Amino acid sequence: MKKDKLEQFITNNRKSFDQSMPDPAIWAKIDQQLPRQETKVFPIRRFLSIAASVCLLIGMGIAIGLHMATPKPVNSLADISQEYGQIETFYANRVNYKVTQLAKLNKHTNPLLQKDLEELDQWLKRLHTELAEVPKSNREKVINAIIKNYKTKLEVLETVLDAAQEEAPETEASSQKSLTI
Repeated sequence: MKKDKLEQFITNNRKSFDQSMPDPAIWAKIDQQLPRQETKVFPIRRFLSIAASVCLLIGMGIAIGLHMATPKPVNSLADISQEYGQIETFYANRVNYKVTQLAKLNKHTNPLLQKDLEELDQWLKRLHTELAEVPKSNREKVINAIIKNYKTKLEVLETVLDAAQEEAPETEASSQKSLTI
């Protein structure tokens, strides 16, 4: 194969071509003449960090929302306020005291009275459950119903206790008469 003269010249003078560097002004002039392509490079790391931040903020928002939306369990009126707790304690103590007095007077309690008291207790449990579920704006109605339940129970016990106390002296008097005869 025959090499053309230019190729042969380049091959012979290769070392001199490699040693010399063109003037930087020439490269700058060539660079200005090249067409410019504007490409925006959006680094993947930046995109991932923004996505992670957005996910973190959304997750925190959901967690805070769920925490604030979840009703806290209300076991007694004291969980709502100290004043309501004192009222509930007062009525509960009065009811327990009346039950104890009635038990001392009557050795055999009336089954209808027991049934009524159990129904009032069940109703009270339902009211406490409802109190935990009801919005704060409607709590006052449920609280009033709980207090009314205690008052009703107290009134029933007082009525039965008064009737039992009236029967007790009569029973004692009739037993004393039968002893003296």
